[in-house]
Amino acid sequence: MKIGKDPGGPHRMEPLWPTVADDSLRALAIRVIRLSAKLGEALHPLTRRHVAELLQSMNSYYSNLIEGHKTHPADIERALRSELAADPARRALQLESRAHVEVQRLLEKRLSEEPDLKICSAGFLSWIHSEFYGRMPEEFCRVQDRRGNQLPVEAGTLRDRELEVGEHLAPPARSLQGLLDRFGEAYEPSQLNEVDQLVAAGASHHRLTWIHPFLDGNGRVARLFSHAYLIRAGVDGSGLWAISRGLARRRQEYFSALRDADHPRRGDLDGRGNLSNEGLVSFVRFFLGIASDQIAFMSGLLELEGLERRIRGYLEVLSSSGELKAGAFTCFVKLWCAVRSPAERPRA
Repeated sequence: MKIGKDPGGPHRMEPLWPTVADDSLRALAIRVIRLSAKLGEALHPLTRRHVAELLQSMNSYYSNLIEGHKTHPADIERALRSELAADPARRALQLESRAHVEVQRLLEKRLSEEPDLKICSAGFLSWIHSEFYGRMPEEFCRVQDRRGNQLPVEAGTLRDRELEVGEHLAPPARSLQGLLDRFGEAYEPSQLNEVDQLVAAGASHHRLTWIHPFLDGNGRVARLFSHAYLIRAGVDGSGLWAISRGLARRRQEYFSALRDADHPRRGDLDGRGNLSNEGLVSFVRFFLGIASDQIAFMSGLLELEGLERRIRGYLEVLSSSGELKAGAFTCFVKLWCAVRSPAERPRA
């Protein structure tokens, strides 16, 4: 008797890499690398660290917004100070947002302290899920199946049942370990060059959501994983931008791009794998475009040269009218030097 391939085996995830006939993906990746490098150099390291800490709350807000959970930024800040609302629904959203911020901080700490950490491994992905759901409110640790049964979400545990998410029938539970092993082999950033890491960041984001390894929380895990991947690739702008904001602002396009990449191969001109190469190419283009847009947005927000010119002009007007003491301009230059990066400090 001839035995065929396991219908839920790793081959079902192919192609793992998008194939294009030109250099368009490479060009997008190079643009992200260049923009990120410039953004990371914009601020003095001390100032940069404080801005990055503020952006952690923003990342939490947008990642949870993608899931349809909207928490006011002020409530997130209160949650980080353990000032929780009396209203149960509002309190649950606060705890969810705080969980995201805390796990992002833990993730960044591990990446800093463990240079050999395999971020594409099943162990690391389960760790993200475990840390996140270990902090979630009880009411967010249950999901309802198609029959209306309440199922507990076990922190860090791969699902043990079949799952259908919208139009996507997730691969069988028995195949998860094999799929995740193949995922880790293909996408581990330490074995890729700088440009390929960016392409892999987009491709791995989709393939992880396609595997859907957990009963719930797969989107949040995928976005935290992508955050880790972009840090490993050295394109996080020293913490000054995050992918979740861009994905949330184009939420429907994000979901549509994920669905398109879920599709089976569409004929002989659509690659040679089980899934659509065209769909994967489109998703990676979307992902890298979002990255580029978000870095450009933050660069504009922190466009210090323009801000410096406006402040200098304003102080000069005040000085000439006698409304400002003579030493104030020198004080401004000294203060400005404290927030600018050493390479970009202005001269008096």
